[in-house]
Amino acid sequence: MNETIAIREERISAEEYIAFLKRTDLGSQYPKERFHDRIARLVRTVSISLVARNEAGRIVGVLFGLTDFAYWLFVTDLGVDRDYERQGIGSRLMKAAHETAGGEKDIALYLTANDGAIPFYEKLGMERADDVMQLNHIEWTGFTVKETESKKRTKSIGIFGGQRMMFAAVLAQALLFFWFFGCICTYKFKQYILVEGMGVKSAEFVMLCLFTAGVISFWAFPSFGKWFLLIVLIFWFVVQFFCHWYYTLFGVSEKKLKSYNACFQNTVHLIPASETRLIPDLYHMILHLLLLLNLCLVLCIPAG
Repeated sequence: MNETIAIREERISAEEYIAFLKRTDLGSQYPKERFHDRIARLVRTVSISLVARNEAGRIVGVLFGLTDFAYWLFVTDLGVDRDYERQGIGSRLMKAAHETAGGEKDIALYLTANDGAIPFYEKLGMERADDVMQLNHIEWTGFTVKETESKKRTKSIGIFGGQRMMFAAVLAQALLFFWFFGCICTYKFKQYILVEGMGVKSAEFVMLCLFTAGVISFWAFPSFGKWFLLIVLIFWFVVQFFCHWYYTLFGVSEKKLKSYNACFQNTVHLIPASETRLIPDLYHMILHLLLLLNLCLVLCIPAG
């Protein structure tokens, strides 16, 4: 799935930048000495601070640079989240930094690059320079900013990260929409009825419209949309719980049970209907699982 990546000038905290370093190849370019104090100073005082974020608000790219906004720009840091490499984010950050400093006609661009990054910078039109001097007597103990082992294991076995999380959310929302649409127009396969539709003049149709509005706002306006969709899903799940599983767990009157079984007597049941306990049919079991899945995904994706 193609995501929209937004790039803007933004001051981020030292904690945000360190967390980002763990997801990039930048984590080994800083000395260990006074690391946290110096990173805090870096993010607070650097001339240019450009941040790329995905639709969920996650930082996927960072560029820091020093400039006089008149003649030169020195790019000190450029990194991209490993899950988002080779999508043009680094090139966009470089171009945005050059424009922010004053543009190609006025600003000379400099940086230091390791051997692996040289082909990338050459594609941007940069050339090796022989006129750069340095004075460097700082202490330098090499180390790599990285995740703890427990976080690594969680990341390696989980599917909820970066683009995969977004794809999972889209798929889950599409499945829930398609599945619940049966409450409007009946899903029937030969003699088997999954659910009998109630039409557009029903509470089910209103719920479907609310869910649709929630999904649209979730992707179009992430900061507000996440919470709106979350409220819709929680309300929907609570209604479903008290219409079905509440009676399964805590008992049901004989009159209510007869009415419930009569309502769903023609639908497919994974577990046969009982005369003593309310048991939801197959359609509603799957519906409730899809609701739980969507709730979990919305909670996992950060607000923009």
